[in-house]
Amino acid sequence: MSDQPPISRNVPGGSAAAHEPTVTGVEIKTSSGMCDAALVHPSGDGYWPGVVLFADAFGYCMGGPMSMRAAAAMPNRVGAGASFHGGGLVTDQPDSPHLLVSRIKARYYFGVAANDDAADPEAKTKLREAFDGAELSAKIEVYEGCLHGWCVKDMPLSPDGKPIYNEAQAERAWNELVALFKQSLV
Repeated sequence: MSDQPPISRNVPGGSAAAHEPTVTGVEIKTSSGMCDAALVHPSGDGYWPGVVLFADAFGYCMGGPMSMRAAAAMPNRVGAGASFHGGGLVTDQPDSPHLLVSRIKARYYFGVAANDDAADPEAKTKLREAFDGAELSAKIEVYEGCLHGWCVKDMPLSPDGKPIYNEAQAERAWNELVALFKQSLV
């Protein structure tokens, strides 16, 4: 159990971000967030001895880096992770999510939008190098013809009037996620 105080942030629509792991430089600090809270006995009288909660993590856009931070902060609890049209997975900052891969034990799937890949074609290479260097399984695919946000059904039209949501490719992404999570149960 973490004895770190929760991170408090004002988040529109809720306080889920109060439970996200954060990275400062190369040091990871976790709040006493959702995984730890789930171990508290329902009566409130203490913890279930010997109970360990396992989870998988995934995210769309900025949720992708959040899933990597969670997997790095709780490597013995996160068994699989995924990111779809992830934003900021590879940056030049010291807290870039790709620099956390050596702390991750989870297998990963990255679905990259074609226009995100065009904007930063080296990001997928740096992700691959990070996962290979850590000897971790990661599948990284560019979804040709897909725009950033293609998995989200209620996305508005792109600036040129084309739909962003791509039902067939969103279904493909979902199937990849389900297959990954099934593998992590084994």
